[in-house]
Amino acid sequence: MDIKDFNIELIEDFSLFFNFAKLKFDKKMKTNNIKKQNKIRNWIYKNYVSKQEYPESIMKQLNTLCDKEFILFLESCSEFIVSNGGALEQQINKTCEEFPENVKKAFIHIFEREYYVNNDFKLSDDVLEIIVNSTAAYEEKLILFDAKYSEDKKFDTFCF
Repeated sequence: MDIKDFNIELIEDFSLFFNFAKLKFDKKMKTNNIKKQNKIRNWIYKNYVSKQEYPESIMKQLNTLCDKEFILFLESCSEFIVSNGGALEQQINKTCEEFPENVKKAFIHIFEREYYVNNDFKLSDDVLEIIVNSTAAYEEKLILFDAKYSEDKKFDTFCF
């Protein structure tokens, strides 16, 4: 099955399923034992696939795969995400292609987070500092100049 038939969100889902199974089954993922392959597939279906509402066409495609092909398909999804990035990373790279890599990385960190607490950013004199990553040893910030904000009452967030 060619993963190019799937949208990036599905590939991300399947990549996660593979990584969760890898954590649980570790070295058994590469097994040629048909019973173990079936056990792995059943576990993935029970814990992840069945809890999603995928289109019928997707489920038909998945169900045509034998257990080994299914596991290899999930592995190829994982490899695709590792080499190409997820949907967010691809969109930021496309939208911000002229920005330096460190700025793209900062945007990815910011947009991966679903919400902010007040301590994550500071606005003074139209300079917005967004703390992207912080440890005892260092702090990464994204600094936006000439920043203005308006309260978005619909989402109860601030837009800069």
